[in-house]
Amino acid sequence: MKRRVASALLAFALLSAALPHAAATTTANVSRYQVVASSGLATIVLGADGNAYGMGQSWDIGISTKAHTYTPVKVAEGVLSVSGGNSDTGILKTDHTLWDTAGTDHFIYQARDVAAAGSTLNVGSAYIRTDGTADLNLDATSIYRLNQSYLQDVAGLSMEQPACALLKTDGSLWTWGSNSWMGLGYTTPNLYYFTKTPVKILDNVIDVEMGEGHCAAIQADGSLWTWGNGRYGQLFAQYPTHVNLASNTITDYYDIPRKVADNVVDVSLGYRHTAVLKAAGSLWMCGDNKFGQVGSGANTNDTSVTVPVKVLDNVAAVACGTYHTVAVKRDGTVWAWGWNQTGALGIGMNGGNVTLHRVNCQDVPKQVPGLKAAVPQPVALSIPANTAFASTQTVLVDGKPVEFQAYALKDAHGNPTNYVRLRDVADALNGTQAQFGVGWDGRVSITTGTAYRPNGSEWSTPFYGNRTYTKPSGATWVDGGAAHLDAIFLTDDQGNGYTYYKLRDLGQTLGFNVRWVDGQGISLETDRPYTGV
Repeated sequence: MKRRVASALLAFALLSAALPHAAATTTANVSRYQVVASSGLATIVLGADGNAYGMGQSWDIGISTKAHTYTPVKVAEGVLSVSGGNSDTGILKTDHTLWDTAGTDHFIYQARDVAAAGSTLNVGSAYIRTDGTADLNLDATSIYRLNQSYLQDVAGLSMEQPACALLKTDGSLWTWGSNSWMGLGYTTPNLYYFTKTPVKILDNVIDVEMGEGHCAAIQADGSLWTWGNGRYGQLFAQYPTHVNLASNTITDYYDIPRKVADNVVDVSLGYRHTAVLKAAGSLWMCGDNKFGQVGSGANTNDTSVTVPVKVLDNVAAVACGTYHTVAVKRDGTVWAWGWNQTGALGIGMNGGNVTLHRVNCQDVPKQVPGLKAAVPQPVALSIPANTAFASTQTVLVDGKPVEFQAYALKDAHGNPTNYVRLRDVADALNGTQAQFGVGWDGRVSITTGTAYRPNGSEWSTPFYGNRTYTKPSGATWVDGGAAHLDAIFLTDDQGNGYTYYKLRDLGQTLGFNVRWVDGQGISLETDRPYTGV
């Protein structure tokens, strides 16, 4: 729901024609999708006329005339972008002053020279200035507080108790806080780990979102990465049934970022549901659908949608509330679905029941009457020519499934060729007829027929996400002779190198068979010489 998030990403979002006033140029630009935002029980939309329109719980949108408003009401004029928080909404005006409801029935002045607005937190406010610095106006005991030295060159800031995320202008993503629901995005010593020192978890990031227990980030090439709570399918992919964290076993959570989709330009997270916008304009959703917030129809009510479903086309922006979702189409029309008890959908009373009841739920997207929204410009994804795409591959090794952390190169038609780490293959084949040893003396060396001696680096690398690659500078040596194997070379942030090899090349050179089995995938057979079939 863009909850508690300030975001000043890489491209200015709003079409100039959508606003009556010229927008000022800033060094930290306004989020691409801050034309619609949701608090827990309300929605705010930036209209095509430059005004902000609210619907839902009145004190969340700054009106005091009644408890709830079930149709859109103008709440502010001269607005550049809107934002939503836990129980309030915010507006950034064209003069770059920030105003927020802060849990009251009117908008309260927060700051000037603001480039991107977050909503007021329970303990203060957060925003990014036009000079790229961030301000966390928080109380002294808050877990969100950071030393000012971290708050330079900030492009995005997302906060949801108990973990926080900081996006820098160089595309690096940093997290801090508590890892009690795996929100930090890296493996920690125990479930109760806490740090006030940000740790980098991803590079080349253009957007980050922290929800109520699950997290998401988008890289510049459009790859979507998620981590945290996946119990309701909200991580946009099927995840392992549990993650072992030291002595703690946490069910249905994933502790590190994992790639789940490509060609993604925006993501929004609700309480337990997720909305993903693809570059072509299709909107996909998953997660808890108890109140119709996934929008997949009455037949999936009161269930979890664990396989993403497409609910709309021609979408330009999306925002998830606690139990509802609102989208802006490319023609400026506004569509809403989910729980409407407080009027957050803007479509009228929808049954009028005053209790938490299914009668107040909209199961599929419905157009909000009479509301025309500003429309953000499309996002141009940037994919360098020498990109290696992260690709988890399950390989049958003598009939047993083994999951490899792989990287794929894609041809002009998007067809992938996978590369795997040499030490991972050696470890998987240890004790078989095809076992081999791996050494390093300034070059990679392989000795066939020799037991592999693990060095502790198997099955993991200190980086995630798509990476730029180079070709290895020298040949790999096999049994004392140079073998020109097809390989790619990746480096971590400390400059340490990792060589990934094409699996078929390894099989052909080292004497084991690699083939594709219909209905099963890649099969590796250690008791057969390489035939490829």
